Amino acid sequence: MAEKKKTELVIETGVSQELDRFEAWVIENNKKILAVCAGIVAVVAVAATVWMWVSGAENRSRAAFASAETKTDIETVLKEYSSGAAASEAKVRLARMYSQDKEYGKAAELLNTVANDAEVIVFLRGRAAVESAGNYELAGKMDEALKGYAAAADNTAFEESVRVEAAYNQGRLLAAKKDYAGAKLAFKRASVKNSADRAVAFWSGLAGRALDRLPAGK
Repeated sequence: MAEKKKTELVIETGVSQELDRFEAWVIENNKKILAVCAGIVAVVAVAATVWMWVSGAENRSRAAFASAETKTDIETVLKEYSSGAAASEAKVRLARMYSQDKEYGKAAELLNTVANDAEVIVFLRGRAAVESAGNYELAGKMDEALKGYAAAADNTAFEESVRVEAAYNQGRLLAAKKDYAGAKLAFKRASVKNSADRAVAFWSGLAGRALDRLPAGK
């Protein structure tokens, strides 16, 4: 029994000493602990502030682009807000203005930046890719147009309607170059049977008729 009490006393003494050491460490390092805690709070506060700023920036950019009506207006706003959903939509709108004014090269290049931006929603990227290739074609840059159509047709992330449209246009340009074998492959890729999607059905129908018009034996 005496041995048990002695053991308990030793344990209590040891625990007490450890607590005393801990309290002494806290007192000695109080400023450091407070600094670390303040730092953690500051990091959380900064993160929250950044998130609020980003959300606010997107809202501000949308408001700025909404009031931009001319090419010059949009170009000016893009210098301040060059990224984000609103900026991507504005780039497509600006590119279409370029195209309307027959500035096809500028339209194609701008749309190409949207098509290759991984942060842009896939639907908009797909449309931008096809429209970029179309503007290269209008600019007389057939090699760039073919590459653009081929890339869009091959991109499985894009919607089927975009891929079918791109494949049809790829086949059309290849046929114009008398590359009938390549055109046939592209038109076949664009031919989708019994699609419920109206856009797919439209481009698929054009591809089917184009196949029928290819020179015999090609």
